[in-house]
Amino acid sequence: MTTLNQAAASPIIDAARHNERTERRLTRVLPLVAWSVRADGQLDESAPYGGFLKDISADGVEFELHSESPIAQSTFVIGVECPDSVTRYAGISVRHRSECANGTRFGAAFDGIANSVLEERCRKPFLDEKLFQYRLPFPPTVYESWEAAGILKRSVLDRVMLCPRCRSVPTFRFACRNCRSGRLDHSLLIHHFPCAFVAPSTDFERGEDLVCPKCLTKKLVAGTDFEFMPGEFTCRGCGWKDQDLEQTGHCLNCETRFAAHQAAEEELVGYDAQRLDPLALLSIVE
Repeated sequence: MTTLNQAAASPIIDAARHNERTERRLTRVLPLVAWSVRADGQLDESAPYGGFLKDISADGVEFELHSESPIAQSTFVIGVECPDSVTRYAGISVRHRSECANGTRFGAAFDGIANSVLEERCRKPFLDEKLFQYRLPFPPTVYESWEAAGILKRSVLDRVMLCPRCRSVPTFRFACRNCRSGRLDHSLLIHHFPCAFVAPSTDFERGEDLVCPKCLTKKLVAGTDFEFMPGEFTCRGCGWKDQDLEQTGHCLNCETRFAAHQAAEEELVGYDAQRLDPLALLSIVE
């Protein structure tokens, strides 16, 4: 049971643990590479900068980039070469900068568009509820530039069937082979065992009893005297009759109806990334 003194002390203990976590610092500098990120999220076409990670916390980083002239960019994605030989990445926005012996020193926070691109929700396609189409949050050129730099790795997540006309998501049903309507009536047949007569179940109905129209046997019992069999489908739209239906797609966007075998198949592509976890990095370094 928790005592009153223990309950009163717990906020103080929690605060102390929080300060301990936030005050932990890197014991040595780590090499890094930094790419400048444009306002739309695409990487700048210029070569990346080399430098060193000086310090890191749960909120941001301090690092130096080497260059002969001051660096004016404010949004970067950095790749830190961690002690376990894995390069991990983080998106940052510069809060302050100053000149140093080899270039520019920065203080930055983990936020901005570069940080958003690396978030898991932005690396997986989602279903646009207006167009019923799968897409990624950013334009393809953004992911292509990050993939070319080796920051993101393309990954096939699934394979889907789409409308052949507009590439939107369809629903599927078994429908009329002639007009593709799903408005169907289905008849049920009865097979009378003794005389082998087969006819629609309505032909056997005589009030509350079932009577064979051929041999006139009364009070037929299912399973003993007869069996039910599937009959024809009749389309309410065009009147077509057939025992076989066709799996048919209906596009939720353009409302095109098409045979299922005509659907466009498409891979759903996402992207994997080795994201930088500040507290995990501190544990590795220590």
